[in-house]
Amino acid sequence: MSSQRDRRLLLWLGGAVVVLQGVILLAVFQPSPHSGGDNAAYIALAHALVEGKGYVELWEPGAPAHAKYPPVFSAVLAGAILLGAVTWSHLKVISVLFVSLSVLLTFAWVHGRRGPAFAATVALLIVLSDAFLSASHWVLSEPPFVAFVLLALWAADRVGPGWWKDGEDPPPADPQRATAWIAVAGAAALLAYFTRGAALPLLLTFLLWLGLRRAWKPLAAALLLFLLPAGLWWARVRRVGEDDYASEFWMVDPYRPEAGEAGIADLIARMGANLQGYVGVYFPEGLVGARGWLPALLGIALALAALLGWIRRVRRGPGLAELFLPFYSGLILLWPEVWSGDRFALPLYPLLLFYGGETVVDSARAVGRRVSGRGGRMLPYAAGAGAALLFAVPALGGWMERVETTSLCRAQVERAGVWSCHPPPVHEFAAAARWSGAHLPDGAVVVSRKPRIFYLLSGTPSRMFPMSANPDLLFAELEASGASYVLLDWVDGVGFRYLQPAVGARVEAFCHLAAWGGREEAQTNLLGVLDAEERPRPGAARREGDSVLLDSCPDHFVRADPGRTLEDDGRIPLLSGYLLGRDP
Repeated sequence: MSSQRDRRLLLWLGGAVVVLQGVILLAVFQPSPHSGGDNAAYIALAHALVEGKGYVELWEPGAPAHAKYPPVFSAVLAGAILLGAVTWSHLKVISVLFVSLSVLLTFAWVHGRRGPAFAATVALLIVLSDAFLSASHWVLSEPPFVAFVLLALWAADRVGPGWWKDGEDPPPADPQRATAWIAVAGAAALLAYFTRGAALPLLLTFLLWLGLRRAWKPLAAALLLFLLPAGLWWARVRRVGEDDYASEFWMVDPYRPEAGEAGIADLIARMGANLQGYVGVYFPEGLVGARGWLPALLGIALALAALLGWIRRVRRGPGLAELFLPFYSGLILLWPEVWSGDRFALPLYPLLLFYGGETVVDSARAVGRRVSGRGGRMLPYAAGAGAALLFAVPALGGWMERVETTSLCRAQVERAGVWSCHPPPVHEFAAAARWSGAHLPDGAVVVSRKPRIFYLLSGTPSRMFPMSANPDLLFAELEASGASYVLLDWVDGVGFRYLQPAVGARVEAFCHLAAWGGREEAQTNLLGVLDAEERPRPGAARREGDSVLLDSCPDHFVRADPGRTLEDDGRIPLLSGYLLGRDP
């Protein structure tokens, strides 16, 4: 009877989590695209797979092979595209589904350790967390990465107690079942690694976990199965010679190459700054959606409680989760500070809440044993509920604010298109890309701040400008890429810092093609690069005060038969097959 009641409670609580999660995620579903280039890169790579062109960068002139982002997430997107996903919202549904799967796996993992009530509490805090809500908005690899990590942790716990050989403890009651769950955990770890390279700590700790269990045969099999695909991917990276995250990792600031590489002192300082940032800012912000001294205190309390809970679990015998936590934490503490943020801490939130919750409940139970009567028995429940409310109440308030913001954005999208929720420079960038898809001739290449987004919206290859104000480097890049167009935009400060002064130093080499935006000082302008014989002599450019007046570009800079500029209606032009005059 007790077992039946437990199963009914499990079903009720699990069902409640699923229903509540659906309501919360749908209420804040964001129709607007992310302005980061990673979203567009994954979609473009998926498009290349669908087109049968391989895992290549179609946005780059010459479509070189890609070796920066592992292929699992792009393959998932490719499957969705084959099923008819052609809008931003269609592809965002994949992120929503993986976030939902992550919550369910959190529930399953915690349930196996502390029961359904504890599991439901942790899962609901994850449902409300600002970091997971944000992850459901964008087409990024974090949601599947977190889901695979949690699947590996849950499956490893399902293996059960006992050593495999020469240990003092008895072997598993069902070795075949244990082997099957090891296989699931290993497959999930491998999928996580080929979703994000940041899963390397999971692969290493999985092998360490097998070694600690003296599971020598599974360890040998895992080494073989891991090394073969990982070796092939490493060989691809070496062959392509692409600047991957490993090289950017050693930079002081990947967005300012001139700052140079980080030394030992820089890495130590980086770890200290990241530790302060994660504990005092990103952890609490990711859970409650706010910054300030009160959330910072919550973050410090959570980190300390989680540390104590983790130590107690390690003393009882470390599982895969106990090994993964310090390895992954060390990785994100060593990452450049500009990469730090709650999205990179996503796999840690369920672990921190679980270990921290255990510390609170078990400490209250120890105190309750000294208190006679019902009060002593209820103290652990009261302490756990109180601790959960400290996070749930502000998180719920943050969710309600998101609902309001999302509602305003949805209304704006219906009136002015999916990019209209972004600041005007981003909206103008998207408009310039769509215009270019209809007006630039075949074979055109554009230098821009967001090459991958530009390609998705135009079908025109694009290249990032050098992060240097030296005009010689800019023109060397133009020649190497075959680019005849430069998009001067105000999406962020990078173009203003590097591209604008480089263009200004050789202004006579450019002509004006089109402009977007009503701001005289900050319009988005598409410039053509004149051939040497078309350029006026240096210093002959027309000026009006401090401004330079460029002549209009010759007729050959646009198509002889330009098509209609595409509407900003939510469809991704590259996927939906309505790029005018181009082969999608």
